[in-house]
Amino acid sequence: MDIIVNSAEAKKALGLKSFDVRKTSKLVDFVVICSGDSTPHLAAIEKEIDKNLKNVSIKGLRWEGTAVSGWVLLDLGNIIVHVMRSVEREYYQLEELWEDKAIVYHY
Repeated sequence: MDIIVNSAEAKKALGLKSFDVRKTSKLVDFVVICSGDSTPHLAAIEKEIDKNLKNVSIKGLRWEGTAVSGWVLLDLGNIIVHVMRSVEREYYQLEELWEDKAIVYHY
């Protein structure tokens, strides 16, 4: 989890939050959401997370979506990472799914 958060912070991700959803979800333990303000910014955040996870031998990384689409998702099994443009994040309001039921960490 720290690798993901530190990687996103290193690329100056906006509105970085993680949600501990272990008490409310049987599918996932943590959800991380952050934003970028442009396509290159999203790509940089995605690449930094990907590089640092591979550096610690976490294999089988599967990203869905592209920076161009405005929403990229990484499913690590027990951790889901959403990297979104601010417009998409505001529209979908994923935080509302967990904010009242999870432990929320703001970075």
